[in-house]
Amino acid sequence: MTWIFQIIGWTERRSSAVEEWRIIPGLDGGYEASNLGRIRSRDRYYWRPPSRRRPDPRGWYRLYPGKLLATPLGSHGYPVFTACGRPRLVHRAVLEAFVGPCPPDHEALHRDDDKENPHLENLQDRHRQVFSIPGF
Repeated sequence: MTWIFQIIGWTERRSSAVEEWRIIPGLDGGYEASNLGRIRSRDRYYWRPPSRRRPDPRGWYRLYPGKLLATPLGSHGYPVFTACGRPRLVHRAVLEAFVGPCPPDHEALHRDDDKENPHLENLQDRHRQVFSIPGF
């Protein structure tokens, strides 16, 4: 089957690394980021009070299953996802999940200068003043 994909010119960026998921801090534990730059929502249970349709006096729980989120490109060229009602940058979420919260004077840097590559091994957290030094 590989030769069929070579004929039509279809390619996909793949990594030999095992995908690892971690919770993104600051989003109430509802979202996870992977080291391959993918974002997913986690399974959630909501308690519902009794109603006419479900008269059980204890109420009931509903499961909202988690799913992979779409990460379209924003107007600035970076992949974004919507969480808690506002757009967020995928590369920033991956760094926060695996490295930790970003200090206010730091920014995310893509090592290969490809805005569409939010893999963990391609990202690093640097001080803003380092960006102004040539060669960094």
